[in-house]
Amino acid sequence: MARPRKPDHVKAAQGTLKKYRVNDSPATSEKLSSVPDIPGEVPGNAHGYFTHCCEYLLYNDLLTSAIIIQIVRASQMYSEYAKCQEEVAEKGSIQRTGSGYTAKTGAWTVMIEAHKLLLEFEREQGLTLASSQKISVPPKQKNEDDFD
Repeated sequence: MARPRKPDHVKAAQGTLKKYRVNDSPATSEKLSSVPDIPGEVPGNAHGYFTHCCEYLLYNDLLTSAIIIQIVRASQMYSEYAKCQEEVAEKGSIQRTGSGYTAKTGAWTVMIEAHKLLLEFEREQGLTLASSQKISVPPKQKNEDDFD
């Protein structure tokens, strides 16, 4: 894994900043104060997922304009997951091949991969229960009987 890049202000203080490497247009992300309208790229069966993610992040004051793109992609993945889940429930997850072997269906494989990607997104954004809770331990109170 590569070492992270030094910020420009540190390089400027050290005298090693090269002008041709300065980023003139750094990425900006503004906080949103309300849930945005559902973009056209979000499939119909994923509107609820998009709204849920936006509302949760807005409640925790984490909803920014940059995250909307990630939520749209996760909503598309959720749509694929839901479609494949319906197909697996209807037809099953195993098929018999032409040569007589049994194999997993394509819908099963897509459903499992979509689930992995959704879980990764939700963990990254703090949408799962385990990733949203911060465990904190209060400091131990000193008793008069404790030694220093």
